[in-house]
Amino acid sequence: MSLDVAAFLPTAQTWTPPEPTTPRLTDAERRIALEAGTGLDALRLLSPPPGNPYLGGGTWAGLFDELGTTLPREYVTLMNLYGAGCWSGWLRFFTPLRTGERRYLQHVESTTDGYRQLKGNHPQWYPLATWPEPGGFLPFANSIDGDQLGWLTEGGDPDNWPLIVWPRHADQGPPLEQGLIDTLLTWQRGTFSTEGLAALDEGRRPIEFAGFRLWDDSAHW
Repeated sequence: MSLDVAAFLPTAQTWTPPEPTTPRLTDAERRIALEAGTGLDALRLLSPPPGNPYLGGGTWAGLFDELGTTLPREYVTLMNLYGAGCWSGWLRFFTPLRTGERRYLQHVESTTDGYRQLKGNHPQWYPLATWPEPGGFLPFANSIDGDQLGWLTEGGDPDNWPLIVWPRHADQGPPLEQGLIDTLLTWQRGTFSTEGLAALDEGRRPIEFAGFRLWDDSAHW
């Protein structure tokens, strides 16, 4: 017996399949995006930035004053281009310049407070110092699984702070060897992964994995 599902809909009508869409990248651009190029130019091709990035209503100067430190220029450049949002449906960047509730500092304090509590109970599994302690972990993004991406605030120059992942379900690993933009690029290409920064799902092509979705002011990140 066949079942006409449309008959049960309040406004039943014949379904018309959508028109096929043009691929976001040509075949040549796909090869370049996945195999060639470096830095921000390659990242822009692989994951085009939005036309109107959302950072919040504040200013970088105001954020730096609240934190008591500047942040790495590479991060500021990336955020000014892309804004806050979610990379590859998995890695969520906090909204840096939001004021009032859910601002960047509140995310940082919530994360570092949680880390300190865990460290107090199991110091052997949580070896990092936490910001604003010298060399402490300062997060700026997290995964949908609760992993945290941030910097070790070592030394006086934020541009020299190494990236590090605090993995939610694995032992703490060492700092990452690459900077933020190169890490995002190689991760989205499927050529880099580490504990807490997941590799591609089996069977998914990198070009399907890569992408960026912009937040708006209703987002909680």
